[in-house]
Amino acid sequence: MPDELAPPSGGADRVCRFEFPGRGRARLTERRLEELDGLRLRTSRVPHRGYRHKIADREWLDAARLDAASEGADDVLLLSEEGFVAESSIWSLFWWEAGKLAAAPLAFGVLPGVARARLAHLAGGLLESHLSGAELAFRGGFAANAGRGIVPLVELDGVTVVPARGTRALAEAFWP
Repeated sequence: MPDELAPPSGGADRVCRFEFPGRGRARLTERRLEELDGLRLRTSRVPHRGYRHKIADREWLDAARLDAASEGADDVLLLSEEGFVAESSIWSLFWWEAGKLAAAPLAFGVLPGVARARLAHLAGGLLESHLSGAELAFRGGFAANAGRGIVPLVELDGVTVVPARGTRALAEAFWP
């Protein structure tokens, strides 16, 4: 790590990130967060490609999100090759099964992110489950990431997402 980096200068509601573009080099980047009351997803035509950690090579994720945006969505729903929910281009996805918090298995190559760990802690565990993309709208789905917290899914492929009671309590507890 470098001894000195310029501090973020953008003010509140920013995500700050250390990036390591090359051997021995580091930089601090920042970006503003937009306010979201709900998230509209469109299912990607291209299957999810797994990865084990945050990556800078996001061309395929950005292309999928732009494709979804051209159809009026905020982000894309990425499915495994078998058609099960994996994640979105910038969000981890969650839903409720028999009163338990569920998410895609890490074996799908989904990001084992900070939000996923925080939610597993708050919910007393996390059920790894195989859920078809079509079922997500009926399971009280929501999205989360460490920078934005929890945002409810409001629409999936033009279908209104059924809200779930437990989501609000998790959202309130997400930021201590």
